[in-house]
Amino acid sequence: MLVRVAGDRREPVSIAPTVTATVTRPQATVPATVPDKVRVPEECLDAAELADEVIGRLNRNQRDNRLALALRDYTVASQACRREATR
Repeated sequence: MLVRVAGDRREPVSIAPTVTATVTRPQATVPATVPDKVRVPEECLDAAELADEVIGRLNRNQRDNRLALALRDYTVASQACRREATR
């Protein structure tokens, strides 16, 4: 402990500096408008499901006629999705 001498009295001196911190919380922001729900064309949902099937068959190494059919169906659905999305 450090001691400071002031006249005839001795007072303990703190070694650590005193730190004062102010904590502020950010205000919650609410969007001005609620965005509309996005509608996904049915063709795009079909394409996504067929893509999952194709990837699953490739991962399981099921390279047979079922893979060829799923890939063909995916290609048709993907093209329909693109056409629908550009309308």
